[in-house]
Amino acid sequence: MVEDEYFSPHDTAVISAPQKAPEGSITRSESAMDMLERVKTVTSSWVDGGHQRGQNSHNVSATVTIKDDEWETVGEWMWENRDSYNGLSVLPFSDHSYKQAPFEDCTEEEYNEMLKSLKAINLDNVSEEEDQTNLSGELACAGGSCEIF
Repeated sequence: MVEDEYFSPHDTAVISAPQKAPEGSITRSESAMDMLERVKTVTSSWVDGGHQRGQNSHNVSATVTIKDDEWETVGEWMWENRDSYNGLSVLPFSDHSYKQAPFEDCTEEEYNEMLKSLKAINLDNVSEEEDQTNLSGELACAGGSCEIF
């Protein structure tokens, strides 16, 4: 499902695709504090723990949806743990706070209706005329810059 982007309809499109979370998945209904603690764990255990050399490392970026009663606690956590993250987007936990929000909830009926509009794509019919991939130059790329080994 493709639609014009709300703020730039003349040159930008938004693609929506229904996704069903497997049983037991962590979804956006998770508390903001649980999400932030996972960000902190990934940063310390995976990003910082796996950093080999140099000043710069990769970072964890995340979108945290915050319920009305969580704002103060989240603000305190963010200040106390400011060395544990680089990029956090914080949004109010709502289905209608802004247009074209990521990961919107839907009913099972809405999900099934969206599935009907999807068409199967045979990837055998997708071909690349020229391969522009340079794996050795793309191994450590992030944020518009690359560390080349």
